[in-house]
Amino acid sequence: MAETVALVLGWIGTAVGFFTTLYQFRRKRKAEVGSQEVATADQMVDLVKKSFEEVLALTRTENKNLRDDIEALRVENEESRKENEKLRRAVARLERAIRSVALCSHRDHCPIPARLSDAADNDKQRPDTDGQRARCRDPA
Repeated sequence: MAETVALVLGWIGTAVGFFTTLYQFRRKRKAEVGSQEVATADQMVDLVKKSFEEVLALTRTENKNLRDDIEALRVENEESRKENEKLRRAVARLERAIRSVALCSHRDHCPIPARLSDAADNDKQRPDTDGQRARCRDPA
């Protein structure tokens, strides 16, 4: 009977040892998997951080390029506005000169009004018949 008890205690000890080893093995395996997951998560965080920094650098570069483009367009717009103002003043002077032709005291002998009306009718000026520029001179 003592042998049977010893045999049963041996089997119980073996079973306890087996389950203890199995428990420790599973615990160790979970710890390894957990550390691998942590390492993988750290790698992912590093990758996301690096990607974010690259995107931020590209965004800064693009923003600088856009600011430069906007400034160039502002300068071009200002130059165009100045040129437009010059042309507007020139057109106003031309309109005043055309209106003054009608008030000229020499308009009866001046070829300019006839040519202006021909140009308006034909969208082009005819050359002088005598080859000289037509002028309206004030003899006074």
